Amino acid sequence: MSAVRKSESGEDIRTELPEDLGEVSDFFRAIGKQIKLLRERAGLTRKELGELVGYGERLISSVERGVRTLQPELK
Repeated sequence: MSAVRKSESGEDIRTELPEDLGEVSDFFRAIGKQIKLLRERAGLTRKELGELVGYGERLISSVERGVRTLQPELK
């Protein structure tokens, strides 16, 4: 698995991630899918869920995609 980041000049730099980090990413994506499923079953939009838990719509989207992790303060 590899990650892409930008250099100071704006070029993409691809770095290899440790194997276990890929497994962690898979775990967070799976958790995010579960959150999305539960949100949709509750009939909530990302914006509505964000308002209920004190986060923005973009953060909810990032959590659902497994890009961001849940914080302990998420109710």
